[in-house]
Amino acid sequence: MLQFSCYASVAQLVERIHGKDEVSGSSPLGSFGEGEMSLIEGCYESLVKLGVRVSYLSTDLVRDYSSEMPEGRQIGVYPDSVESVGVILKCVSKFQLPVYPRGSGTGTTGAVVPLQDGVVIFLGQLSQIEDIDLMNQVAVVQVGVITGDFQKACEREGLFYPPDPASLDVCTIGGNIAVNAGGPRALKYGVTRDFVMGLSGYWVDGTPFDLGGKNRKDVSGYDLKHLLIGSEGTLGVVTRATLKLLPFPKYRCYLHARFESYEEALQALSLIRDLGCSPSMVEFLDVDCLKASSRYLAKVFPWTLSLAHLVIELDDFSEMNLENKLESLKKCLLSRACKIDIPDLDDVELLMQFRRVTSLALKSLFPAKKSHDVVVPVSEIPSLMRFLPELSEMLNVKVLGYGHLGDGNVHVNFLSHEPSVEIFDEASYLLFQKVLSLGGSLTGEHGIGLTKRPYLKHQFSVDTQQFFEKVKRVFDPENRLNPGKAI
Repeated sequence: MLQFSCYASVAQLVERIHGKDEVSGSSPLGSFGEGEMSLIEGCYESLVKLGVRVSYLSTDLVRDYSSEMPEGRQIGVYPDSVESVGVILKCVSKFQLPVYPRGSGTGTTGAVVPLQDGVVIFLGQLSQIEDIDLMNQVAVVQVGVITGDFQKACEREGLFYPPDPASLDVCTIGGNIAVNAGGPRALKYGVTRDFVMGLSGYWVDGTPFDLGGKNRKDVSGYDLKHLLIGSEGTLGVVTRATLKLLPFPKYRCYLHARFESYEEALQALSLIRDLGCSPSMVEFLDVDCLKASSRYLAKVFPWTLSLAHLVIELDDFSEMNLENKLESLKKCLLSRACKIDIPDLDDVELLMQFRRVTSLALKSLFPAKKSHDVVVPVSEIPSLMRFLPELSEMLNVKVLGYGHLGDGNVHVNFLSHEPSVEIFDEASYLLFQKVLSLGGSLTGEHGIGLTKRPYLKHQFSVDTQQFFEKVKRVFDPENRLNPGKAI
């Protein structure tokens, strides 16, 4: 893993920035070593002179939804324009401090959690939808745009942006790009990467880049754009994205199937796949997840609770085609499901609300919680789901799996009322071992961050990891962009 220093000589940098006199005086950060303290203070003062909003940060402001804890002391800077990001990076480069780009902080792997003294760039104020181009069916947006707000804006124009992570009401387009987020509709439409046509922003030293654009075809040069997607802020700071849009499906319906056993639900997945009706979403929830969501929302689940539930979405541009798909799907599932409902729009909204708060609901019931968004080939889903009860019994820890079973992406949660770091670590290792043996991957949409970084060596060879490091050095020679993440 990368070990090179963020600055070769603190003393030399302090002397260059401040002259031979040491910076003295108190600071909101407390008392630390003279050299490092001077760098932080000097950077703070320089940023203030630029006229940007800047502040010292407390620990709570630099965490995310994971249990990972930040280290070091951080300055927060809040650019109010795309161009000011480049100016900020040029300023910070003079001090050779690490830079941590940040959106809403809704990640679950610690990808935005700082590990060293540095500068956190809060990109949430870059929240303009600059253009929705009806002719080319693309949009140009700044990275602080909230995903759900962007979807609604597109729908008002008769267009559709499918990626829909569970946190879509608060997460940003930039954060989605950083981890290549997916969501339930990835089954039919794909993940964030499939909709990014162009990216612009700045390299670590403040040099601008502009990659791709509105062209549907473009094979000029190396495809650096796709290398940035999913890189978790370790290669560059993205400020603007050009996103592909689709015509909004005019007709949509849902099916809610209940099963008396997990096995019957898993068998139903195979039947749905073989049917060829192309659902846009197949979500799995079990009875414990629904009970947790019910308690968290303080709402009664209006349907009889069975052991396993599938929520399936179908969409089409023809009402007749959609009705035919729905009838075929109902007939297909009758042999496995104990009950099938066709919920109305209000019921669908309630169902999806229960689904989207599942992670938060489980956290509210189990103070000790660790989750992983593993992914396996769809054909191996039954093997993975059958393994979870075995893992639970093996380690005497509660294990729940839910999520996007239609595309092989399962959110596995280890739950306890008492902190169980050793048990959770062992459970994680055994889970990843199983996933990799099935031809799967450590993460389907949440990213590596800090949580999964220790396990990368089990998925990638030493040679491959060294190549990752070489790529990182090309983009970020001094390892200042979100150091300690992704690789």
